[in-house]
Amino acid sequence: MLSSVKEIEDLRSSGIKITFNCTIKIKGQEKPACVAEFLVALFE
Repeated sequence: MLSSVKEIEDLRSSGIKITFNCTIKIKGQEKPACVAEFLVALFE
């Protein structure tokens, strides 16, 4: 699985939102099994 941070955004209610790009690969296959964005919101 490969992942990277795409964006970090300040939220008005004292928090942040982090967007990750995620790719899941299958060994021996040309196309990835899954390509998705994963969102995380963190608050104080």
